[in-house]
Amino acid sequence: MYLSILKSVKMKIKQLYWPVLVVLFLTANSCTNQSQEDVSDEANTTDVQGKNSERKKVVLPRFPSPAASLEQTIGLSTIKINYSRPSVISPEGIDRTSRIWGVLVPYDFNARPSSSEGKPIPWRAGANENTTIAFSHDAQVEGNPIPAGSYGLHIAIHEAGGATVIFSKKTDAWGSFSYDEADDVLRVEAETTENEHTPRLKYSIENVDGTLGRVSLDWELKRIAFKVAFDTHGMVMTGFEEYLTDTTGLKGKDYERAAKYCADNNLNLDDGLTWIDLAIARGESFGSLGVKAQLLVAKGQTEEAQIVQSQALALPSTTAKNYYSYGTQLLKKGDRKAAQDIYEKLMTKWPDEWVAPHGMARIHSAMGNYDQAIEFEKDALAKAPDVNKGYIEWAISKLEKGINFN
Repeated sequence: MYLSILKSVKMKIKQLYWPVLVVLFLTANSCTNQSQEDVSDEANTTDVQGKNSERKKVVLPRFPSPAASLEQTIGLSTIKINYSRPSVISPEGIDRTSRIWGVLVPYDFNARPSSSEGKPIPWRAGANENTTIAFSHDAQVEGNPIPAGSYGLHIAIHEAGGATVIFSKKTDAWGSFSYDEADDVLRVEAETTENEHTPRLKYSIENVDGTLGRVSLDWELKRIAFKVAFDTHGMVMTGFEEYLTDTTGLKGKDYERAAKYCADNNLNLDDGLTWIDLAIARGESFGSLGVKAQLLVAKGQTEEAQIVQSQALALPSTTAKNYYSYGTQLLKKGDRKAAQDIYEKLMTKWPDEWVAPHGMARIHSAMGNYDQAIEFEKDALAKAPDVNKGYIEWAISKLEKGINFN
């Protein structure tokens, strides 16, 4: 009897057990497949077009020394600096003024030696990765040549003043911790000065002209600065020489442009004279003869220059504006007598042109004859096109206050 009951119970269990097993198997298989899909999605994402692409990573903001970059054009060249900007205020909110130099940034080659296996290292000139500086063309730093390229920038601050600025060929290091003197491309001495308080480290490039600029690092109460120069004129002259070698389709203006660059910058004067003669041979103009006169003056040949300039003024194509620009050029050079002579001739030849009384106003303003200058400027205002009236009104306001507007 008991055996009969036991067999009945086993049969009931089997009837219940197999459906459960089937459900569990299907569920487990579904979960396994889903898990595999999730892994696949983690490695690859699919855009709306169905093309596979790598999943983008989440980028966190950099703290407490944010990244920055600076780029400056100098002539035909560029300087680019990539750096990070630490703050005088610590991440904990502590003001570290007077504890930056010599403490947070040790003097000379003593920046955190324990982090560099005991080797003496300079400061990273910023924070985080290498500060880098890149020159688009060969340059000179404080008069020392350095090839075009990108460099790791390091600085050793001297307690007595001044700093050693180091340009390393290694640009992908973390700070200066792996600094190796063997990687140095150039070292220069830079000046340090006391400066207004700069709470967050900042690079700037100032005193920029066509050939050079002054790179400055400001932080806390100190400025570290060095000059970078490029051979802009050499690059331009090489460009002109290459351009003018092939004479196909060249016009007089092409030669005149090259000659004027020589005249304006007082360089390669003989080349300039050769080029301007080629321009004049293609047709005289007030501009081309004026450039030749300018070149002759630069060479000290003033009598020859006066003859050429007189030829320019006598050309049938010469305009009132040509006279005015030449008179203004003389005035800026301080030759009032010659400028007055040109302005008076302009007034005689083109009395109805607004630049004629405006030129007379200029010379009288320069001589301090403000009442006469105002009368001429009012005449110019009545004759000038609308686009020039604002400037003339500004000049009159200066003259009424007894101020030379030149």
